[in-house]
Amino acid sequence: MDKLRSFFEKLFKGKNINSKLVVIGVIGVVLLVVSGRLLDPPEIIPRYIPQLPQVETTRQEDTTYERLLEQRLEEAFRSVSGVGEVSVMLTLRYGAELTVAQDVSQSDSHTVEEDASGGTREVTNNQVDTRTVLLGGNATPLVLKETMPQVEGVIIVAQGGGNIRVVEALVNATRAVLGIDAHRITVLEKI
Repeated sequence: MDKLRSFFEKLFKGKNINSKLVVIGVIGVVLLVVSGRLLDPPEIIPRYIPQLPQVETTRQEDTTYERLLEQRLEEAFRSVSGVGEVSVMLTLRYGAELTVAQDVSQSDSHTVEEDASGGTREVTNNQVDTRTVLLGGNATPLVLKETMPQVEGVIIVAQGGGNIRVVEALVNATRAVLGIDAHRITVLEKI
């Protein structure tokens, strides 16, 4: 603190009030610029995310893969006798995985060297260069395969959730559609 005080005393010694204000203003501008750069969020690099089929919804977040599955299950379950009004909630294990096309070039070289004393030395060099194949001018990768996320668990809330036959039908249908075990499916009765 004493060093800072002595710095400012030396800086302002013998200066008139206008000079002091100019120096303070310059220091203030420098601090604003530096603090602004420190507080800026890091630049986010965009990545390719495939477009999902559009679903008629009122909220934008409802167009996700998870919500699309929920809506399709709800629509199917409403058609089942005894189910009544139904809501479905899914949890996913991870996001979608994309396998993109890669351009791979490989070069191998093998060299045997002999020195003057009769010794030999073998040198093997392998080099692999991999580049992602991009489409068009907007630099989106060529997607070969898209693996949708695995469903971790399902909660079904239905008016008919108190009837054991309805519960069994909902669990079996969910198992068949999503390929998950019965212990990952919970059916609750809607109030």
